[in-house]
Amino acid sequence: MIWLRRVTSLSIQIELSDLKQISTRANLEAIPVELGKATSPWLTAPPATLSGITKVIGKSDYVAHVGISSGGLNGVYWVRILLTLPNGNLLIENMGDVGKKKVDSIQIAIEPDFVYPLLRGRDIRSWRAEPSCNIVAPQDIENQREGIPASRMKRKYPKTYSFFYSFEQELLKRPDRKYYPVDAPFYTIRNMADYSLSTYKVVWKDMGSFIQAAVVSKHNQRTVCPEHHVMAVSLEDEDEAHYLCAALMSAPRLLHHQYGYKRPCSSKRRYSALQSLK
Repeated sequence: MIWLRRVTSLSIQIELSDLKQISTRANLEAIPVELGKATSPWLTAPPATLSGITKVIGKSDYVAHVGISSGGLNGVYWVRILLTLPNGNLLIENMGDVGKKKVDSIQIAIEPDFVYPLLRGRDIRSWRAEPSCNIVAPQDIENQREGIPASRMKRKYPKTYSFFYSFEQELLKRPDRKYYPVDAPFYTIRNMADYSLSTYKVVWKDMGSFIQAAVVSKHNQRTVCPEHHVMAVSLEDEDEAHYLCAALMSAPRLLHHQYGYKRPCSSKRRYSALQSLK
């Protein structure tokens, strides 16, 4: 039974009769998500919806990836584009005040090749997502665990290399360095691969009790890259991306997510999804 509160706070000493007057209740049934396996997560939902919800439970053909991680130094990699120069280079300023670790903010011109619109968790709402800043991500897509070799960076992208060299010591001290290959360039990042550069992505925040999915494609003709608090399914077909987003935002899927998830969401939102299936 779920108690749907109509007040913002309750006393632990409240009488049951008083509680019933200020709340609404919904009777639910519970079954294991993995039928017949009592130790699996449990699905709790209105009895009339269980048969429908169980039809959408199973192994998905889609794979979601976590977004790009700077290894704890967002203030270096996250940037604002101040100006596009006549030669195509970008005048940028790193967002030194974001994240737990603060760094100096500098303005510098760099090549545009590795500058991507960055989609943060706060940028996502139901059906809509729009990047609020950019990221400089010189990761080697062929050797995906490492940044582009320093020799190539110095030769082809000297301005971008100079930008990162300004923060070399801070980058070398990142705790995440232990996850990189021993000889990886000091500007190497995590969770960036070929899927990060797909044309379309279905995205949602990795935290929160209520899924809010949206489709992103290119922003200002540049590929959008999610940050590490965003989950993304990478696709190349626009219709398929919108189909998957609609499926994730459908009433049966939302109800499964809300009632089957180990960490429950707000009763108000669960009840809203419940009502939509009546």
